Amino acid sequence: MRARVVVTSSGFVFERRGDLVTPICAGKLKPLAELEYLREIEPGPGEGHIVAVARSKSAGRTLETVELDTAQGSSRVTFDVGPTFVERLRTVHESLRYVMYVVAMFAALGALSFMMYRLIWE
Repeated sequence: MRARVVVTSSGFVFERRGDLVTPICAGKLKPLAELEYLREIEPGPGEGHIVAVARSKSAGRTLETVELDTAQGSSRVTFDVGPTFVERLRTVHESLRYVMYVVAMFAALGALSFMMYRLIWE
């Protein structure tokens, strides 16, 4: 499914894939971006009221589902807020693994150069 990119009047950028809306901005600005999306784009400018907000976790991502009450009935918008804490730990773990590979490589090169030094000059 191809993503549709939407920009609000304040410059917040959103990527929409089916029912999932992903705000592309700094983490601290995401609640403000979500409100602006709901105010300007989703039900239409000036239409609808927020009835409920639910937060859930799915596949390592945090999702916020906002239920709106409009003149045409109720609708739901799901925002992808970002990775869960466990997913962030997994990313840190991956990064540390690569750091350990580099440290092991330098240790092996040091040991090899020391052995060559002893072999040649002693």
